[in-house]
Amino acid sequence: MPRYVIERDIPEIGSAERDALR
Repeated sequence: MPRYVIERDIPEIGSAERDALR
């Protein structure tokens, strides 16, 4: 599941995921 998909699905989780991935 790409991070952009997670961001689109759940902005809250997307933010955390983006931080963790980075």
